[in-house]
Amino acid sequence: SDLYEFLPEYSTQGQISKAIDDGNYPTNMSTTREKLRKDLFDLIDDRMLLRSEADPDHFYFTAHLLETRSFREFSQGNARVAITQLQDDFLWKRQNWRLFGKERLGVLQRATSMLIFAEDLGHVPPEAFDVP
Repeated sequence: SDLYEFLPEYSTQGQISKAIDDGNYPTNMSTTREKLRKDLFDLIDDRMLLRSEADPDHFYFTAHLLETRSFREFSQGNARVAITQLQDDFLWKRQNWRLFGKERLGVLQRATSMLIFAEDLGHVPPEAFDVP
């Protein structure tokens, strides 16, 4: 397992894309710009947790945690089970759609005249469809 850390000036997909578009990478590379962009985006997206900007000691789960290479590298065991349970608690129990679902949908509906799709809402538990 390799550990890597992006330099601060290349820590977002936008910064990476701009650097590639501007030609700020070694010219002796045998890869295309699009392949380089895809590979770097894959690396930056392979994160299970995101650090809170407000408090560097706090982290948030990524929505795709269970699909990351980082997660797959955990052996089938206690750590993998614990991470799955923590994510389940965060996404489905703490994000109480019974209490806040209609309010959240209402805010989105009032903010735009566009048709709202499920992906606009993030993770939507099955019980959200029961909210009248």
